[in-house]
Amino acid sequence: MTPASATATRLQGNLLWRLVIMCIAVLLLAQGAVSWYALRAFETELAPQLHRKAEVVGRAVAAQIEEALQLGIPLDRLVGMDGFLGDIIADNTDILYLAVLDRHGRILFAKNLPEDLAGSLAPPPSSEGGSLDPTPALVEHASAFDTAFPLALAGLAVGSLHVGVDKAFVRGELDEILHDVLTVLVVSLLVTLELLLFFVAVHISAPMRMVRDMLARLASGDFTRVLTMRSGDEIGRFGQSVDRLIRRLNERFLDLRQDAHEARAGQIDKGLVSRIDASVANLARRFRFAEPEAEECVDARFGMQIRAPLFLFMFSEELSRSFLPLFVRDLYQPIPGLSVAMVVGLPITVFMATVALITPFAGVLTDRLGARRVFLLAILPVMAGYIGACFAYGIYDFLLWRALSAVGYGMIFIASQAYIAQTTSSGSRAQGMAIFVGAVAAAGICGPSIGAIIADRIGYRLTFLVSLSLAVAAAWIVYAALDDRPPTGQRQARRLRAREVGILLRDFRFVAIVLFAAIPGKLILAGFLFYLAPLYLFELHNSQPAIGRIMMTYGIATVVLAPLIARWADRSGRHAVFVAIGGIVSGLGCLLVLWRPDSLSMLVAIVGLGIGQAAALPNQLAVIHDIAIDYESSLGSATVLAAYRLLERIGTVIGPLVAAFFLGRFDYAHAAAATGALVVVCSLAFALSRLRSTAPRQPLMDRTT
Repeated sequence: MTPASATATRLQGNLLWRLVIMCIAVLLLAQGAVSWYALRAFETELAPQLHRKAEVVGRAVAAQIEEALQLGIPLDRLVGMDGFLGDIIADNTDILYLAVLDRHGRILFAKNLPEDLAGSLAPPPSSEGGSLDPTPALVEHASAFDTAFPLALAGLAVGSLHVGVDKAFVRGELDEILHDVLTVLVVSLLVTLELLLFFVAVHISAPMRMVRDMLARLASGDFTRVLTMRSGDEIGRFGQSVDRLIRRLNERFLDLRQDAHEARAGQIDKGLVSRIDASVANLARRFRFAEPEAEECVDARFGMQIRAPLFLFMFSEELSRSFLPLFVRDLYQPIPGLSVAMVVGLPITVFMATVALITPFAGVLTDRLGARRVFLLAILPVMAGYIGACFAYGIYDFLLWRALSAVGYGMIFIASQAYIAQTTSSGSRAQGMAIFVGAVAAAGICGPSIGAIIADRIGYRLTFLVSLSLAVAAAWIVYAALDDRPPTGQRQARRLRAREVGILLRDFRFVAIVLFAAIPGKLILAGFLFYLAPLYLFELHNSQPAIGRIMMTYGIATVVLAPLIARWADRSGRHAVFVAIGGIVSGLGCLLVLWRPDSLSMLVAIVGLGIGQAAALPNQLAVIHDIAIDYESSLGSATVLAAYRLLERIGTVIGPLVAAFFLGRFDYAHAAAATGALVVVCSLAFALSRLRSTAPRQPLMDRTT
C-alpha cells in the first residue's frame, strides 16, 4: 500500500468512526429522553391504577360480607374469614393485607396485617345518624396505601373493610419497569449500531474503497474492469461516470487499432509499417484494455453484507431462549419411557441434533447454489417452524416445528460462514470470521432479554411470530443487498468421511480436546444455560423479564472478555491451560448454586459460565490448529477442523438430556451443581492429558502408508 493510499484509508476510517460516534450520541440522547419520559409516565400512572384495583377488590369483598350481614349473621360471628381473606391475598400479589373492623375501630378479622399498622387503622368518617360515606377513604402509611370501605346494614354503619396495597410491591413494579426500560435502551442501541454498521459498510465505506481501488488501477493503466454500481447516491453516480470513461477509452483504443490496421494495410513503406506496429505494441504494453462492453465487473461482495441479516436471524432465534423450557412445560404430554424433565429438554436436543445432521448437506448445497440462494431457501422451513410453534397444541407437533426451524438454522449458519469465506482473502479471513462471531454474540445479548420482555407482555406463542418477522426482515436484506452470483473460483467443500474421523480418534491429543473440553463446554451451555437456568429462575419467582436480563449477562461476559483473554493466551502461548481453566470456572459457577440457592447465585453462575466460555472456546480452536498442523499433508487442516466441529455438537445434543437426568433425581440446585461438577472433572482430565508428551509426531495416516 502506497503512502497516499494508506493516508486515504486512515482518513476514511476516521470519517466513518466519527459518523458512527455522532449517530450513537444522537441515538443515546433521544433514547434516554424517551426512556425517562416513559418511566415518569409509568410512575405517575401506576399508583392510581393500583388504587383503582384495590377499589374493585374492596367493593367485591365488602359486597360479599354485606350479603352475609343481610342474612342476619353478626359481623363478629362470621365464620371462615381467615381462609376467605387469605384466598383474596393469594390471588392478588399487590395486596399486602385485608382487615375487617367494627364500627368502633376494633379489629375483628385480619390477614397479613403488619403490627405497626394494627393501631392506626380507622373506620371511614361517618355522617349524621351513623350512616357511612360510600366513598372509600385512602390513607398513606409507611408500608402501604390503605383504602377503607364502609360495611353497612340497612344504611347504618356496622364496620369497615381495609385493603392495603403494598408499597414494596409498588416500588418493585417501578424497579421492574426501570429495568425493562434500561434493557430496551441497551438492546435498541445494539440493534441500531448493528444496522448502522451495515448501512455504513454497504453504502459508504465499501463503495468508497471500491472507487479508491479502481482509481489506483486506472492510474497503473488497467482499463479492463468496471464497477457497475447501481446506487443513485453521490458515490454511485461517480462510479457510473468512471465506468463510462473506461468504456469510452476501450472504444477509442479499439478505433485506434482499427485505424492502425487500415493505415498499415495501405502502406508500401516497410519502415512506416514497422513504426505503426511499434506504436500500437508500445501502447498495449503501457496500458491494458478490454473489448468494449466486455469489461470484467469488479466483485462487489464483502463480508459485512452478511452481518445485518445474520444478526437479525440469530436475534429471531434467541428471542425464545429465556422461556422455551417454560413453554414446553406448558405443552407437556407424557412420552413413554421419558420423565417430565426429559420431555421438557427434548425440543432443545431435537433442535441441536437436527442442526448437526443438516450441516454437512448445507455445506454441499451452498457450494452448488451460493450463499444467497441457500439463505433465502432456508427461510422457508424457518417460517414454517415459527408459525407452527405459535399454534402448537402438543409436544409432538412442537418437536416437528423445532426440527423444521433447525433445518433452516443449520443452512443459514453454514451459508453465512461460506459467504464470508468467499469474500475474504487468506490474510483477512480472521477479520471476516470476527464479523460472524460479532453478529452471533450481539444477538445473544439482545435476544434473551428483549424476548423475555415481549413474552411477558404478549405471551409465549405470539413471541414466535415476532421471531418470524425478524427472520423475514433478514431474508429481505439478503434479497436486496447480497450479490446473486454463485461462487466462482472457490474450492468445493467435500463431506467428512468416517475413515478420516476414525484416524483422528486414534490421536490421543484430538480425543482429549474433544472428549474433555469441547463436548463438556457445549454440554454445560445447552444443559445449564438453555435448559436449567430458565426453569430454575422461574422456580425462584423471577419474572420473565428478570429471567431474560439474568441470562443476558452470559453474552455480555463472553463478548467483553473473549478478546482480552485471547490476547493474553496468545502472548503466553499456553492455550491448553486456558482451555482447562475455562472449563473449571464454568463448572465452579454451577457448583456455587448449591451453596446458595437463590437468584444472585444463578446470576454469578451464568456470568461464570460466560467467563469460562470466553477463556475456553477461542483457545480450543488454537489447540485444534496445533493438532491440524501435523495432518496438513495427509488429511488437511480443514478436515481436522470439520471433524472437531461435528463432534463438539454432541455436547449440545446431550446437554439438555444430561441436565434432565440430574433434575429427575435431584432438585434444581443439585442438578445444576451436578452438571458443573461433571464439567470440572472433565476439565481436570483434560489438564492431566496435557501432561503427556506433546512433541510433534508423525500423523497416523503417514505411519500406516
